[in-house]
Amino acid sequence: ANSSAAKIAGVLPYEHSTKHKAESTGLDAQQMWQQCLRSYVLFGIEPELDCADPAGAQHALHDASFVVSMNSYVTDTMLAYADVILPIASFAETSGTFIGADSQWQSFTGAVTAQGESRPGWKVLRVLGNLAKVDGFDYVSSQDIRDEVRDQLKLVSLAVKQTYLPDELDSDVELMAISEVPMYQIDSVVRRSKALQQTPENAKAAIVRMNIREADKHGVDQAETVMVSQGDNSVTMAFEIDNGIADGCIYLAAGIEETSSLGTAFSNVTVEAKS
Repeated sequence: ANSSAAKIAGVLPYEHSTKHKAESTGLDAQQMWQQCLRSYVLFGIEPELDCADPAGAQHALHDASFVVSMNSYVTDTMLAYADVILPIASFAETSGTFIGADSQWQSFTGAVTAQGESRPGWKVLRVLGNLAKVDGFDYVSSQDIRDEVRDQLKLVSLAVKQTYLPDELDSDVELMAISEVPMYQIDSVVRRSKALQQTPENAKAAIVRMNIREADKHGVDQAETVMVSQGDNSVTMAFEIDNGIADGCIYLAAGIEETSSLGTAFSNVTVEAKS
């Protein structure tokens, strides 16, 4: 919801918040998982549901020596990989600023008091910075942070657009998994709404779909349940014909528990009927 703000604040490994090239290049998210680092700090994220490669993320976290998770919720999966869990307030319990794709800044205050021992995430980070005696963690309010970032942006232009399209399709891929995050699975708050999870739209998210030509080609045109395999990982899910799916593709929703054991969202997979 706030990816534009994250980019502007300098989250990219090769840029400062002022869009100047960083002196040294850090790792992107995929590289962090692939290199299996010794420690990880997670902020407001459930990697098993929020990452493009949930299997890779979970493998890296379980192999790490130390994992800190700052989150508004706790799950059994989180308890399995996190050594320390710090409770932070949800978006409605903290002040902050959203920046849209159109560069509109929308600041807000917390609507309700944070639950229990949880604190606004920026305050938790500030205290950790103070304890570690790191410079730049003396902010009194989230507005101080916003104003500093806004002042830095006066020095640069945001009118930079980049697009990417491959020159050609990968001819080695026989069946491509295509994914999207269902609208009622987009973050930790809506995932925990019982009413939203009971909607027909959400129920359909856990169904694998292919068009009739592709289903017939792979021998699953009469199947009600299929097993989709990706490398060493596989899932068994309900199946239905959907002629809106392109040839050579199979639809698998991302960001749901049923597919959290699979790897990258867009990749080569195999499918077979299950009784």
